[in-house]
Amino acid sequence: MIRSPIAPPTKDLLKMTTTTIIPTKKFTISEHLASRPQETLQRLALQEKSISSATDARLQKEASDLNDYEENHCTEFTKCILNHMLGLHSEFNDYVSAELFAGRVNTKGYSSYLKQAWYHTSFTPTFEKLFGERLCDYIRSNQGGSFEKGNKFLMLVEKDIDEEEGHELWALRDLSDLGVNHVDPYTDVLPETKALVSSQFDRLSRLEFKGFLGYSFYLEYWVAKYSAMQLQLMEEYGIGGTSKRFIHNHSVVDQGHAKDNLELLNYLITSEDDCKQVIEHMDVAHALYFGMAKQAFSIR
Repeated sequence: MIRSPIAPPTKDLLKMTTTTIIPTKKFTISEHLASRPQETLQRLALQEKSISSATDARLQKEASDLNDYEENHCTEFTKCILNHMLGLHSEFNDYVSAELFAGRVNTKGYSSYLKQAWYHTSFTPTFEKLFGERLCDYIRSNQGGSFEKGNKFLMLVEKDIDEEEGHELWALRDLSDLGVNHVDPYTDVLPETKALVSSQFDRLSRLEFKGFLGYSFYLEYWVAKYSAMQLQLMEEYGIGGTSKRFIHNHSVVDQGHAKDNLELLNYLITSEDDCKQVIEHMDVAHALYFGMAKQAFSIR
């Protein structure tokens, strides 16, 4: 264990920026991919190399470590949030499975889902930097705490490293492989997806910042625990062909740091009110993400 650092002054934190560029008008996927900064593409290539070299033994150990942390190292507040989230995930999983079993998901629906994934994932580096600013202020005012070495949130605070940067490009590459050449944020991005994004800015600028974990925990934990199952079902029902790098790559990456979210919940959520803030925001995220998926998969 290592001590969390005392945060630098807020004026320094405001210099945090992201190289992610989110078009607001219709764009050509190939041109957008070619225009990304080389630093971002190189970092993404290194991460993809690590993903492709992940062994079954490593993935099984990460899954085992995650299960152990769930069972033996969570506070009562974290367990409450975890149990609530698992119920929401079960509802979402039942819906996706039923749609696949009934043959109601096709390539157009999957393509729409990827467009939503591109959009909301594009904002993740910005959200995490905003969260990092608030976390720094909290650590400073509370004189520290402790995290495991390598916790992605600690790395964000200490070294300004964001592991999420560039992940939206995986969705665009999948879309390109499916024959989609253009994306129009105005017509292709659903209202639920736009609301999912705007609600995070509201949470991080106006409301109790701890509640943001209701969003990040909900999404990352679902990917870590269930996306492999989704990939298997998609394979069985012939959805997406080989264009599944967005889901597959995230399943490996998010399993690797899913424990970070539990550790952060243990550290930050110390009262009934904290717990309610996270659960309330998680319910909002679930309603919007679930609605987004329903609308996307209904496209024929």
